[in-house]
Amino acid sequence: MEEDPWSQQLVEVAEACMAEVPEGRLDGGTRRAWVELCAAHSSALEVGSGVPDRV
Repeated sequence: MEEDPWSQQLVEVAEACMAEVPEGRLDGGTRRAWVELCAAHSSALEVGSGVPDRV
């Protein structure tokens, strides 16, 4: 079974990671900002960007 390209997985992975961060370590706004940053820049990982699209 082939996985989705990393560029399409990034936001989901970032959301899962931020959900695991202890509450006292990062506030909700910072967590959302990290996910939004990943969403805004995930296209940089698409094929042809110079970054491998598979891990």
